[in-house]
Amino acid sequence: MTPVDIAVSVLAKLLEYIARPIVQPFDYIFHHNTNINGLRNRMLCLENTRTGVHRQVHIAERNGDLVLPNVQDWLAKANGLATESQNFLSDEVDRNHRCFSGSCPDLKLIYKSSREAKKKRAAVDELVERGKFDYVSQPARRPPIWPSIAVAATTSLGDLDGFESRKSQLRSTMEALEDDNVNIIGVYGMGGIGKTTFVEEVARQADALQLFDEMVMMVVSHKPNLKKLQGDLAEMLELNLKEEGELLRTARLRERLNQVKRILIILDDLWTPLDLRSIGIPQDNLHKGCKIILTSRSLDVCNAMNAQTNFHMDVLSQVESWNLFRKMAGDSVDSTDLNPIATKVSKRCSGLPLAIVTVARALRHRSKHAWRDALRQLSNSSSSTTTTNDVKGMYSNIFASLELSFNFLKDEESKSCFLLCSLFKEDLDIPIEYLVRYGTGLRVFQDVHTLEEARDRVHTIIENLKACCLLLDSDVEGCFRMHDVTRDFLLSVVSRGLYIFLEKMMPGYLDSPNQNNFSNSYAISLVLNGVQEFPIGVHFPKLQLWRVEGCNSIELMQFSGNFFDGMKELKVVLMHYVSIPSIPSSFLSLKKLLTLCLEHCKLGDLSQIKELKNLEILSFMNSDIEKLPKEIGQLSRLRLLDLTDCNNLTVIPFGVFSNLSNLECLYMMNSFDQWGFDGQSQSQGCQSQSQSQATLGELKHLFHLSTLEMHVPDVNLFPKDVLFGNLVRFKIFVGMVSQAITFSYPKTLTLALYQDLSLHNGIYELLKVSQHLILDYSIVDYLEELNNIVYDLRKGFRHLKCLEVYGYTGVESLIDTNIFPVLESLKVVSASDLKTICYDHLPDESFCELRELMLSILPELTCLWMDPLRNVCLRNLRTLYVSNCHKLKEIVSQSTAGDLSELQKLYVSSCEDLKVILSKDEVVSRIALPKLKSIKLEFLSSLESFCPEADSVQEPLFNSKVDFPSLEELTLRELHSVKEIWSHQQLSASNFHSLRILIVFGCDKLHLVFPSYIQHMLQNLEILSVEWCDLVQDVCQLNSSIQNDATLPSVRDLNLGKLPLLKHLWWNMNMGTNLNNLNSLHIYECDALIHLFSFHAIKNLVQLQHLKVRSCKMMKTIFSIEGDDDDDNIILLSELCSVDLEDLPQLSSFCHGSTSLEFPLLEMIEIKTCPKLKAFVASDVHQDEKLMFNEKVSLPNLQSLQLDGLNSLKGIWHTKLPEKSFTKLQVLEVINCEQLLNLGPINLIPRLQMLEVVHLTNSASLQEIFTLKPHQNLSSVSLTKLVNLVLENLPNLRHIWWCPNKTHRYQRLASLEVSKCDLLDCIFTSSVARGVHRLQKLKVDSCMSVEVIIGNNEADDSILPQICSIELENLPNLVSFCGRASALKWLSFKELRILNCSKTVATSAMQEDNFSNSIEAFFGGKVVFPSLENVRIDSIGLIWMKDEKKNKDERRTEVVLVCAK
Repeated sequence: MTPVDIAVSVLAKLLEYIARPIVQPFDYIFHHNTNINGLRNRMLCLENTRTGVHRQVHIAERNGDLVLPNVQDWLAKANGLATESQNFLSDEVDRNHRCFSGSCPDLKLIYKSSREAKKKRAAVDELVERGKFDYVSQPARRPPIWPSIAVAATTSLGDLDGFESRKSQLRSTMEALEDDNVNIIGVYGMGGIGKTTFVEEVARQADALQLFDEMVMMVVSHKPNLKKLQGDLAEMLELNLKEEGELLRTARLRERLNQVKRILIILDDLWTPLDLRSIGIPQDNLHKGCKIILTSRSLDVCNAMNAQTNFHMDVLSQVESWNLFRKMAGDSVDSTDLNPIATKVSKRCSGLPLAIVTVARALRHRSKHAWRDALRQLSNSSSSTTTTNDVKGMYSNIFASLELSFNFLKDEESKSCFLLCSLFKEDLDIPIEYLVRYGTGLRVFQDVHTLEEARDRVHTIIENLKACCLLLDSDVEGCFRMHDVTRDFLLSVVSRGLYIFLEKMMPGYLDSPNQNNFSNSYAISLVLNGVQEFPIGVHFPKLQLWRVEGCNSIELMQFSGNFFDGMKELKVVLMHYVSIPSIPSSFLSLKKLLTLCLEHCKLGDLSQIKELKNLEILSFMNSDIEKLPKEIGQLSRLRLLDLTDCNNLTVIPFGVFSNLSNLECLYMMNSFDQWGFDGQSQSQGCQSQSQSQATLGELKHLFHLSTLEMHVPDVNLFPKDVLFGNLVRFKIFVGMVSQAITFSYPKTLTLALYQDLSLHNGIYELLKVSQHLILDYSIVDYLEELNNIVYDLRKGFRHLKCLEVYGYTGVESLIDTNIFPVLESLKVVSASDLKTICYDHLPDESFCELRELMLSILPELTCLWMDPLRNVCLRNLRTLYVSNCHKLKEIVSQSTAGDLSELQKLYVSSCEDLKVILSKDEVVSRIALPKLKSIKLEFLSSLESFCPEADSVQEPLFNSKVDFPSLEELTLRELHSVKEIWSHQQLSASNFHSLRILIVFGCDKLHLVFPSYIQHMLQNLEILSVEWCDLVQDVCQLNSSIQNDATLPSVRDLNLGKLPLLKHLWWNMNMGTNLNNLNSLHIYECDALIHLFSFHAIKNLVQLQHLKVRSCKMMKTIFSIEGDDDDDNIILLSELCSVDLEDLPQLSSFCHGSTSLEFPLLEMIEIKTCPKLKAFVASDVHQDEKLMFNEKVSLPNLQSLQLDGLNSLKGIWHTKLPEKSFTKLQVLEVINCEQLLNLGPINLIPRLQMLEVVHLTNSASLQEIFTLKPHQNLSSVSLTKLVNLVLENLPNLRHIWWCPNKTHRYQRLASLEVSKCDLLDCIFTSSVARGVHRLQKLKVDSCMSVEVIIGNNEADDSILPQICSIELENLPNLVSFCGRASALKWLSFKELRILNCSKTVATSAMQEDNFSNSIEAFFGGKVVFPSLENVRIDSIGLIWMKDEKKNKDERRTEVVLVCAK
């Protein structure tokens, strides 16, 4: 290119740049309309595109899909641009009109408008182009497998707040989830216990902690469908599972699951073991990131699924149950009317969450009538075979769930045993042996030939039923329990006619027509109520089991002879608390009877029992029987004979046992022990006597004997040729009984001897196979032969599991663990020379099977064992008990304690030199006692630390070195060296979190119980007792820097005593303190306390039932309302039942402040020795008020009022009282109230009609009982239910009866005692005396002014018609009983005493030796006393001797005088 061309090009470009700014504005002006119309057209395109996208988005949202973010962004921009453009185009019409109107258009405005239109058009074009989406959404993320918090709050336990037992299990489950060694976790429990809700909460917690990348949950149910389960799993995993073949579906699922690094799979409601591999779920170590939680009603299912950890879901505690019930039923249950009923209904649900939720929801917003009716039905359902439709309706879900479990039982034997459980009373520990005997008699068990086989079968069935959570464990050995709701369900099942249970059978119930209801019954169990004799003529043709239980009293029910005539099919008969003088005739016709149990009965002649030839099981357990009839030896088929606890049984004829050749079980513990002698070594007379009694030698003829329980007082009674090789179980006590023995193992032998023991074959064989051996040396000081037992049998104790040694002397070491390989329990008591249990050279893992270790009264014991190689292993130890080992300085080393993973109870007491529990050990840095539930440390004056970290520094009792995550009970008693309980160091979050009971007593160096840093760990503390700690100034420390809102919120029972420096209670210092669960409060000898509760604390006492305060010297008031200006405040304590105030010298009122108190359930008030107390409620406005109760106190349920030592009290009741207050008062005792003038106005009497007992004693100022204003006239002034009236030491009392001239009616007054009432001149007026028809006892003593008992008016036979006893003593002015009398006829009068009544006409007549005249003179006329037995006048004792030869009327004056020496 030439230079000219370049120059031309540059010039052209330059002109272009110069011209563009000049030309472009004209371009916008010239193309104005084009740009505007172009924008309008493009806006139509945008609107069409936007509508299409909106439609796609709407469809996606309806399908639950998630709209893509870029689509949401495009729609936002499109909506914005459309709005802007529309506004612009709307304004453009106005601009055009202005621009082009007139002679000169506005070119500037036209330019700007055109340029803006072109710019917006470009933006619209861009959005239209971007709005061409292939898809606008994606499938939504799978919803969580747990319900939302809002939904969970409406389910049984969706929100675990307030359910500490579930929280504890939740923590354990989360720990198991985080444990790499745990892949499968089982959660099992009965239906309705809350398993599903619990695992949903586990999933929610796992999601919050981000433990897993994915979580899925499937319901398996009792009929699992493999294809459906695979489909559910694929859907949860968002896997499109199109394959139909099982193998391909399994492989696809396995491949999908293996792609997830961490996944949680919850399998809910398993009924049978499930093959996870067939579904596609990897097992074992094929996928370590795959965790499985399964829920089931059966522990066996969990075990079959190889769950490494199982959690049993138990019922809720009472507090937890109420919290859930209240949550479901609503706040209405807190009302005064409903609360007492609601709490009882809640208890009837027995802690089962589903039952609580079902019942509470059913009663929500219902009337009081509905609540009462529901309570009645729920209560009756447990004592009757029939269950009402309403109860079935409330329990319908639960019953359906339990019926599914029942139907799922595999065999008829399990169902039969389960149904037999319906025959027992509620809340009973049911012995398994009962089912063995009942089932054997009913022939329930198939292919069972011996009782031992039957026993094994029943134990297996019970274990299975427990594993299915249909039955519960019992604390009683050999027993089980049943949940109340399960029992209600079972009763609803048996009510279909086969089994009948009646807990309260009334007289006549078995008569027609009720008899027809039982005609087809298979089994009937009755608990009798008021039935004195069996009915006659009942007809139950199909009945095979009859069980009857009388009342537990001396008045046993009697039998009639032909009662069993209509029950020919009976196989099992069981009678408890029945009197059987002889075997009824109808009994002998029961040819099919196999089991007969007459227990707790009074038995007479049983000789006819020989007619029951087919009898196999016979029990007289706990019955009153003196002699076993020899005819029992004729029961050749008898397999079991039970004579346990027949304490009066002294005679068993010789030959009875030897004839029972088929006997398998013989029980005679705490029964017959008068064994005869075998052999010819005795003298002839002695031999003859011994041969009349049964001997041990007879037992060698019982070749089938497998169970034997007996007491043999003399070892020489054992014949040498009797062997017990066939015994499967035995409890044999040889020797003298010196202490109570607990038999915990099937094979137990006790040797408590008073002479040397010869180990002949029989006892030697027993020793070799014994599981429980008790050696009692305490009867004598030393037995050489007995000391050699251990050494003689070094290789023989291979089966010994429990060894108890008492009184062992002369040795320093007890055992060599080589000879006790399976020892589970070791108890050593009173071994005065023992220094150690065993010396060194212990084998590896010594004591590894030991579960219980008890060491007591071992004064020389210095250590438990010498173990330098640390071979002792206590991994199975559950209980450790050490007491009175004064030279012991430590219990075990910290390294040994590292094995105590199963320890549950630790009790250490009275070891004077003990400084630490776990001695310092460099090997162990931290110790966990994960299952320890109870620690009791008592009377350990030198104890400084549980587990020390340093050698010399004073440490708190508990530091961070030991964790107690499961500790529930802690007792610290008289630890005089302990200054602090809790460490300042950071404790683990779970430490002490389960603590429910804390008792601190006599720790006199302790200053503070709960520092602020420990309080958050004690949210579950329910029972707290702090006593006799002289230096304690605060129970709970308050710290403004720490949130104290949760200070001990669960405390239910609180006992604070003998704390002289305690000035403040934490609930008054912290406005947020929660006392909602406080049920019982006892405060005593806290002399620095001035009041108990401030106003804000009182409002929290919604559960307080019992309040007791005594011996607090500075206590001025219980409730202090000072500082609250609202005079209309009402304090409602809806649960308070009893108030006990004693020895409070400064107490002026119960409540101080302008408020009203309402106590709807308060039954008892007892106030003693409170000399300054004037009024229950006092305020500054009424400072002169000295009446105890006024309109400010409402007590509608008060039944007992006791006031003693209230020296400032002048009156009890004000003229105005709240409605219904005191209307239920039954007992009134007023003692030592010196200034009391009267009880109150007489118009109170109509509200005191329930009063039964009145005691007024030692009130010197009392002038009248009730005050009567002038001209006051009441329709009734009587206390119609008054039974007992005592008036003692009332020197100013002018008269007893408040309206002496008015006719009174005291229909129930039975006893009147009056003493030291010196102003009284008589006891009754005649009008009053005629109103006490039931008076039986009258005693008048030391009333100086009394001249007559009944006033001067005439008395007749309507006076005191039921009087039995009259005692008149120290009445110096008494002249006669009444002025005049006409033929007093007292048929029940038995005793008359007149002592120190010098003016009495009877005494004067006696001096003249005319007794008959003296009696008639004293009573003012003729008397008829046919029952009179004792007469004592002054120092002469007279007995009214009835002359049987005379008629009744003549006998009234026939007496014989007998002078008492």
